[in-house]
Amino acid sequence: METTIVTWRQLDVDAFLNLNRSRSDLKNALIQRDNYYGEVCRSAGEFLRDKKQLEAKITRMKSEINDLKNQVAELEQMNTKRINRYSQVMLSKMKKVLDTYVYPDIANEILKKEGLGSLFGLYVNPESVESELITPESVLEISSNQATTSDEDDTVDSIQDLMGGFDDE
Repeated sequence: METTIVTWRQLDVDAFLNLNRSRSDLKNALIQRDNYYGEVCRSAGEFLRDKKQLEAKITRMKSEINDLKNQVAELEQMNTKRINRYSQVMLSKMKKVLDTYVYPDIANEILKKEGLGSLFGLYVNPESVESELITPESVLEISSNQATTSDEDDTVDSIQDLMGGFDDE
């Protein structure tokens, strides 16, 4: 597409009339000047039409950008919720392990070492540790399919009773 370079300068009427003295010269000069400004107007019209098309395209693209931003925000929110749910499940499992299998003092020291002491210090439950802990004084029940070592009952009085057969060798 050819475009006309737009320039303007004020017409020096005296110089124009001196240059175009005859009626036909004056007529040709006015026709050339009129054609030039007609071309300038046509070119300006094309630029205005292009401007409107580009503005419409910008509006569409802004709308698409907003839609994509909303989709990204929704996906981030869904991902954050999924991560939070997973973290809550894992935290619950870890808390259960700490509560059930680790001595409270050891658990508290581990948590302090990892910088989580203030967060979890209250969650370590000494009662559950005591109820699950097996000590030499613990009484263990033997299932019915195992042979019992005494006729009195199905319990073992201590860890020493469990290990009685190993010392004989």
